[in-house]
Amino acid sequence: NKKKIVFWISLMLLATTLLTACGDAAVTPSADTTTAQNESIDTPADTTETPVTEDPNAPRVIFDGQSCDYIIYRSEYCGELVTDASVALRNALRDNISENATKLVSLKTDFDKAAGREGIIENDEKEILIGKTNRKESRDIHATLKEQEYVIKWVGKKLVIVGYDDYVTAQAVAIFIKEYVSTKQDVFALSGDILMTGTATIQKILL
Repeated sequence: NKKKIVFWISLMLLATTLLTACGDAAVTPSADTTTAQNESIDTPADTTETPVTEDPNAPRVIFDGQSCDYIIYRSEYCGELVTDASVALRNALRDNISENATKLVSLKTDFDKAAGREGIIENDEKEILIGKTNRKESRDIHATLKEQEYVIKWVGKKLVIVGYDDYVTAQAVAIFIKEYVSTKQDVFALSGDILMTGTATIQKILL
């Protein structure tokens, strides 16, 4: 009887040991399993870049003392008044800013064979537009003008100087030169919030 009691006690102890070992194995994850779980819940780094918004009122540098990124444009089909006004603006810029500007400030016509006389051109170039050129910015503003009115303003990268007709445009250019280009300056920059509007004096009767 004693042998049977000892046998059953030993058997129970063995069973208890085996159950304890199995339980520990079930609840204790291996090192590899822990690492995999941690990697699966890591939050990836945010690589999205915050877009940079350009300030529409930031100064536009026409001439920095060494280079000029802007070109003056007039209509290929404008009259003598606008032609002369465009030349006057180019010369004023050359005369009143650094000597390097003499070769770098240029004046061109808006001629584009593909667009023709009535075509409208859209681009993202830095331009000073005189009168009703074939650029969309000139046309859009001109369409809003009443008789004798003019507007001088930035539209995107373009400085638009346009009047109801050639006579008013010429006066607007003269006003712009007097206001902004009449003094010596090594660097020529204009505020992005320029907005000049007005009405020209009584038109001269050309004989």
